Amino acid sequence: MSITKKLIQVYKIEANRSKEMNGSVSKLVDSITRNLSVILIISLSIVLSSCEQDAEVDPPKFVKKPVITCLMTPKSNFVEAKLNYTRPYYGDQTNSTVEHITDAVLVLEDLNLGSKDTFSHTGMGLYQLLLKNVMLISNHKYELRVIMKDGQVHKAQSTVPPPADFANLTVNYATQGKEYEETDPWGGPTYTVHPVTIEFSYKGLNQGFYVSPQLEGAAKNLLGQEAQFELYFNEETQEGLGNKPIVFFNRTYFYSGFGLNGPFKLSELRGTIYTMDKAYRDLYLVQWQDDENPFQEPILYNSNFSEGAIGVFGSYDFSTGSVELK
Repeated sequence: MSITKKLIQVYKIEANRSKEMNGSVSKLVDSITRNLSVILIISLSIVLSSCEQDAEVDPPKFVKKPVITCLMTPKSNFVEAKLNYTRPYYGDQTNSTVEHITDAVLVLEDLNLGSKDTFSHTGMGLYQLLLKNVMLISNHKYELRVIMKDGQVHKAQSTVPPPADFANLTVNYATQGKEYEETDPWGGPTYTVHPVTIEFSYKGLNQGFYVSPQLEGAAKNLLGQEAQFELYFNEETQEGLGNKPIVFFNRTYFYSGFGLNGPFKLSELRGTIYTMDKAYRDLYLVQWQDDENPFQEPILYNSNFSEGAIGVFGSYDFSTGSVELK
């Protein structure tokens, strides 16, 4: 055997030994890494579990506050206000007695004209006012002052919105989609579904005021029979845009059958349009959050009263009427 061949054999033997050693080292490193990971996880679990402690936390200290609600509209010369104190949210809830405020003095003032009227307490925290000196006029700002027995004064202001008016409502389009049949899942008769798409706009309302159209639609067949449909919007109230129109869009439907058959033609929208200031709008939106769920979190009302009082002094206007769908 030549020297060259011997050298080649020795080289192959050493190379195989090196591969075996490298493989063993790699396996050893993998094993150590896995063991260290397990040890680290166990150690962290022990440390975290040892940090757990049960603790009793006292509920927030209850501070009694006056709650004042007063809503007014130029459609009436009668204004009413309700005054109570808050009740604790935490602790014993078996006592549902409401503590009324019966010894306050309430004054309503027109800040544009300076005229004033004073409420009368009629019992159980209810204060009423038949307007004499003050008139509720659109775009006038009013202040309600609530003077407590201890001299503390709570104030809030409201600007009466412009009158709601169906003349400011314009129907941009109203169309019917392709009707289709549906069967009552409880075994009743088949009926026809008529899809409807409507868009209308309301103009002439400045920023700071809001409009809410509470409307339903109607469609008539050749016999003059009427099918009605409700209108729902993603935003029930929208803020005024000055010279720009506020747009409301809705996809809805109505049913026929059971002696009421088509073809139908969309005939009109009817109902009530409300205009309101921000305070009234905030109260309107938040009241739907109260679903009398015993596990519900407390509802935080947006108060516009000063000096720590909770409540709403707001104003609104409305108009009932209809608009033809052509």
